[in-house]
Amino acid sequence: MVISIDRGVKQNKIKDGNIVVFAAAGIGWAWNAGVIRWGEQ
Repeated sequence: MVISIDRGVKQNKIKDGNIVVFAAAGIGWAWNAGVIRWGEQ
């Protein structure tokens, strides 16, 4: 996931003020998600 964030920022796809959603799934019942507003307020 960290590589995707780095690429998005470098390619100017993630900009200050954007809402970014993180989602991950693991083996079995492991999962997680988060939502943040990217950049400085």
